[in-house]
Amino acid sequence: MIKSFLSKVLQKDSTRHISAMGLQRVLQIGLGFLSSIIVIRYLGPEQFGQLSYIMAIMFILTPFYSFGVDDFLLRDLVKEDRSDIVLAGFYVKLTSFLLVSGTVLLYYFLIRPPNGLIIVVYSLLMLFRTFDVFEVYLSAKSEFNRMSQIRAFVTVILFSLKLVGVWKGLGWEFFLLISALEIVLVGTGFFLLYLYKNPHSLGRIFSVKWSMYSRYIKLSIPVLFVLIVDFSLMRIDQVMVEYFTSKIELGVYSAGVKIIEVIKFIPIIFLTAILPEIVNSFDKGTEETEAKTAYLHGIQFLFCISVLFFVLLFGDYMINLLYGETFAESALVVKLYSFLMIISIFSSTRNKLLIVKNSSKVVLWFSLLVLSMNIVFNIVFIQRYGTVGAIWGSILSYILATFIFLFSKSYRRESLLPFSYLLKKMRNN
Repeated sequence: MIKSFLSKVLQKDSTRHISAMGLQRVLQIGLGFLSSIIVIRYLGPEQFGQLSYIMAIMFILTPFYSFGVDDFLLRDLVKEDRSDIVLAGFYVKLTSFLLVSGTVLLYYFLIRPPNGLIIVVYSLLMLFRTFDVFEVYLSAKSEFNRMSQIRAFVTVILFSLKLVGVWKGLGWEFFLLISALEIVLVGTGFFLLYLYKNPHSLGRIFSVKWSMYSRYIKLSIPVLFVLIVDFSLMRIDQVMVEYFTSKIELGVYSAGVKIIEVIKFIPIIFLTAILPEIVNSFDKGTEETEAKTAYLHGIQFLFCISVLFFVLLFGDYMINLLYGETFAESALVVKLYSFLMIISIFSSTRNKLLIVKNSSKVVLWFSLLVLSMNIVFNIVFIQRYGTVGAIWGSILSYILATFIFLFSKSYRRESLLPFSYLLKKMRNN
């Protein structure tokens, strides 16, 4: 029965997209992870804690640069190959960048916070976040192979620069700027690939349709709030760990989280490769949409559960091997976070699907509830249980919010779809 199910939903396009992204992403993930290990061991808990704290703050600001327009652009570009859609999305992101960067500059000149200058430089380099619109276009056109090649090439460059930073004995500030450089190089690469495929588009750079621009602004505002909440949820634990404990504790905590974040990248590859096909299947009938959605959830779950068992068995040995005894307490963080990964991946995939189905308000309220409960749990649990209290707070927040939102029809249907589809196939067989 399982074999029959996979043969029906594992279409050629899905396997080709995942395979095309696979080899280059293995290089990207491998070198990225190796460089992280080298940097973490080199910086030690305190300096890595400082780096993690600043990066957590900048990560929370990320939605403001994207403005939440990507999913709507993807949906429209899958259906129509139009440069005016890309251009409108670009100007939406540019507007958001100017507003956020202006606010950061004003804050710096008025408050003069510690490490303020490097935060300003980082925020200005986020201009290249506007180039994310070209990544959306290329994803809609299934250019996964070339996109992965660009990312792999950038990974090699960044890996080399990080080795130079370690060799020269540079501080955490250098590695912060390296993370911004990744956005610059990847964005530039996608922009050049877009121009290669659309050589005449540069001449129409000022020919934006302002009605389309306004439409995307209106569509994106609810999603922007969703992303603000979601991105805050992904990093609020690190900010609160630093506040209630110390930068050393945050460094140990972040080192464990880093391992799961690298592994978590693989289920996101599945989502990136299959989401355009799910969007494209909306006009082909409910059966095909359900099959592709169930397949996506299935391969993500199988991967995450495999990681969980591996980490439970070898987590302590892995931490000692990768980071050394200084980070021994990171082992418990990795074990708990691998369980949280299953919940968060399923939740983020479901939210992504709800957004492209125009149910962004449900996602917003769900994410807001999770964030609110997480903050409350963190205040209590971090002070009582230390850094692992932040993970328990996140796990409980996701579980409680999911049970509460099962009363929402659209949320319940999307949450239970993989199970209902599998049961339906079992009955038919």
